[in-house]
Amino acid sequence: MNIGTSTEAVAEKMLAHRNILAVTNNINVATTLAKNPDCQIVLSGGTLRRSDGGLVGDLTTRTIRHFKFDIAVIGCSAMDEDG
Repeated sequence: MNIGTSTEAVAEKMLAHRNILAVTNNINVATTLAKNPDCQIVLSGGTLRRSDGGLVGDLTTRTIRHFKFDIAVIGCSAMDEDG
């Protein structure tokens, strides 16, 4: 689960689910999921981007590459005129 309000909303819905492993580079998502005792959370390292709670950079990429995901929840932080 990456950065954005959409992934944060999905994290809220995941509070009722059991036996979940979530990998995220979003501090806000990790904080939300921490309310679910049946969710194991892996928070990637990286440089904190204060504007959205995202962890970014080479360390983040290297951490995420260690996993194969069944489901990925990918948000979009912004769009420009070209989409």
